[in-house]
Amino acid sequence: MRHQRPVDLPAGKAKIQRLADAVAGVFVPVIVAIAGTVLSLWLGAGASGEAAVTTAVAVLVVACPCALGLATPTAFLVASGRGAQFGVLVCGPEALERLRRVDTVVFDKTGALTTGRMSLADVAVAEGGPGPKEVLRLAAAVEQGSEHPIGRAVVAAARREEDGDTRLPEVTDFRAVAGEGVSGHVAGHQAYAAPGRRSLCRTRCAGRARPPNTRRTPS
Repeated sequence: MRHQRPVDLPAGKAKIQRLADAVAGVFVPVIVAIAGTVLSLWLGAGASGEAAVTTAVAVLVVACPCALGLATPTAFLVASGRGAQFGVLVCGPEALERLRRVDTVVFDKTGALTTGRMSLADVAVAEGGPGPKEVLRLAAAVEQGSEHPIGRAVVAAARREEDGDTRLPEVTDFRAVAGEGVSGHVAGHQAYAAPGRRSLCRTRCAGRARPPNTRRTPS
């Protein structure tokens, strides 16, 4: 993989910049020719050399297309610098030029805008069962032995609920079933944790308690 330094990335030219360069390439020789003509006319009219040169230089200064050659690349350079300050690496002037036509942005995966770490938003408990805090403690206890990202989020939430206390109930008869979840005996309960598998929860808990029929979302 080849890496480029940020200062090397804006080395290309956008379409509008190439157009400005093309116009300047034609415009500059014309202005030089006009300035030369003015110089000749003033000298031919008997004006002093100083006055003739001053007039010719004035024509060059006024008519020279400096804005065409400098304004466009300067704008792209400033935009790239501002993007770098906000952590946006612009891969070239053409990218900025195409950006004005963008109406939808799709980000690749977790980590582009988020921290890349899952967190527990809410706890919904079954009717007739333990309360949210107890359910969280039981789930976190069995998830201690799991490497699943959701499991780690559950454990972290339970420890925050306990004001940073890292001690959770001990688990016996721990089992991890690929594609299903984990289970074990915790504080006299048979606990199952199946991240993302509501069907498994219904099967395991059939006849014991009515599962929650709503999915809560963080406010």
